Formats: sequence, C-alpha cells, structure tokens
Amino acid sequence: MKKFNIIITAIFIIIGLITINKVCTTDISGVINTNTIFSAASSPYIITGDLYVDTNVTLTIQPGVVIKFNANVTMYNYGKIIANGTSNDTILFTSNVTPKNKGDWKGIIFYNTVNAELSEMEYVQIEYSDTAIKFAGVSCYFSYLNIINNNVGIQITGASASEINYSNFYYNEFYNVICSSTGDQDFSNNYWGFTFSSLIDDKILDYMDNQNLGAVDFQPIMSSSSWTNNVIGPKNPSIIINNNAAVTYQETVTLTLSADMSATEMIISENPNFTGAVWESFSVSKTISLSNNEGSKKVYVIFRNNQLYESAVSFDEIYLVKSGPTPGPTYITSLELLYNDTWTVFGSPYIIQNNYTYNL
Repeated sequence: MKKFNIIITAIFIIIGLITINKVCTTDISGVINTNTIFSAASSPYIITGDLYVDTNVTLTIQPGVVIKFNANVTMYNYGKIIANGTSNDTILFTSNVTPKNKGDWKGIIFYNTVNAELSEMEYVQIEYSDTAIKFAGVSCYFSYLNIINNNVGIQITGASASEINYSNFYYNEFYNVICSSTGDQDFSNNYWGFTFSSLIDDKILDYMDNQNLGAVDFQPIMSSSSWTNNVIGPKNPSIIINNNAAVTYQETVTLTLSADMSATEMIISENPNFTGAVWESFSVSKTISLSNNEGSKKVYVIFRNNQLYESAVSFDEIYLVKSGPTPGPTYITSLELLYNDTWTVFGSPYIIQNNYTYNL
C-alpha cells in the first residue's frame, strides 16, 4: 500500500510539473467592444477568425507580444490601437501557418475614424501578410516598423496622408508602398534594403506611375536598418565571387557563401528583387552562370532559417569581359619579341613552337 501511494504521489507531481510548464496561448476572434490589453503574459495571441476593433475602443498591445493570424484572417481597426514596443522588446504580427509564406493572412486595415487616426505603432514587425497595413482614408503617423516578407508593405487609399519614418521595408513581393490616394505621403528616413533610388522607386506605386495619384516622398534614404536588434534571421550573411577576383573572362563563376549556423536555405539572383529566383538548400559553395552581356555583375543572396526568418541582403560584384584576347592556349610562332607584350593568365598556357629570343 505504501508503494502504491508513492506511485500515485509521483504521478500527481509529474502532472503538476506539466501544468506549470504549459505554454500559455490566447485564442481570439470577432469583435473587441471594450478597452482591451494584449499582455506579454498571455502571449502569443492566436487570431482564429477576422478580428474587429470597435469604434471608441482602445486595444493596447504590450511590448513583447506575439500575435499570430490563421490563414486568410484580417484585422479591422475602427478604434484605436496602441502598439508601442521597445528596441529590445518588439511586438510581432505574423502568420500562424506552417510553413510561413507571404500572403498567409490578409493584414491590418485602419479605417477613417477619429480614434483610428490616434493609433500608435512603434517597434512593431509585420510579416507574411498580403498587405501589412492598409490606411483606408485615415492618416496615421508610425515609426520604427519592420515591414518585411509581405506581398505588399503599406497601401494608402482615400484622402489619407500618412507619415512612416525610421522603418525598414524589404523582402516584400510586389510593392513596399502602394499609394492609391490623391494625397502625398511622407516616407522619408526609411531603409529599403538598398540605397539606389531607382530600385526603391521600382517597389513604390505612386505619382511616378500614374499622375492621378499622390507622390511617396522617400528621400532622404537611410543607408542601413533603422533598428537591428530584432534580427531573427541568419546573421553575418556573405557572398564572394571567384575568391574576390575583380574580373572574369568566363560566364561561369564560383560563389563562396556563408552565414551563421541557423541558415538552412538560400536564394541567389543577379536581380536585387530576386524576381524568378527560388529557395534552395544552403551550401557553402555554388557554381552559377552569369548573364552573358559584358559588364559589371552583381550577385545577391539571402539566407533563411527553419522558421523562415531571413537574413539581410548580401552581394558581391565582378566584371565580366567578353571582348579582348582569345583565351589560351596561346601559340608563340615568331622567333623574336620585337615589341612590348604582356602574357596573362587568360592567354595561358603559352606554347613556344620555335626557339624564342627576347631582346632587352
């Protein structure tokens, strides 16, 4: 009997330990019609169906909260969302689909109400949505956002005139910003993954594409990420072409690739938007064929881990020479060198077919 009691006691202890260690999740959908707090203690929040923040209601999201959306779910905001993370404790809106892909959930829509215009977002990351944020006739002022891995970053419609600063926009499939509004938008002091104005403009749909639309002002451009401590993809990405050679005479080159140990996949392209490229297993070396026109060639790479979090973009550059001397072997038939000449690796090997004299 004593042995039996000991076994029963042990079972209850184990059950108690399991209960104590259980991860807390909070499922939610429908209408939020009273002031509500999403707390870090109850995180992650799983949004199982469309979620509505009612007019005159404030939803406060604490630093460190993770909000995961089931497939095709939308968050509609008619009230006020206060989502102020910190540089060390960010707020994350992400997909609850496995594996994660761009467009898994629909995104967050801010409607034209007095309360919605008072919404605040700072140190927030939004990823794997169709459109991360849509301003439907409302003007908001957000900063320190990470808008990454979506189909579209931000869309502005109606009479909106929003201001987004000190934020990061990259890896969004189609556009970083779509301005369907007639008002001009302030997107100055943001990081776009690169600093070339033409490339940034390619991912923005605005007045430059349709003169009936407002303009998105993205100048000045930040040269690096506005906040880096939220990097959760592979770190220290690197790509080297042909052992750092400056010039190649062959279209086929060898890439040396590296990132931290979390990298499991990579995507490689000569196009900085990675159009048409596909993910493949991570490898420290890969042979590729450059596009065949002569000139400077840049090859870009992104790495990602098992959680599909991606690294920063890394690239290297090499110059492809298509014209010039014929590649080796080079046959030396003259008996004497009468003018200055340079024997290069490209022309190697040099085959001396006669006695050869070099006059000093």
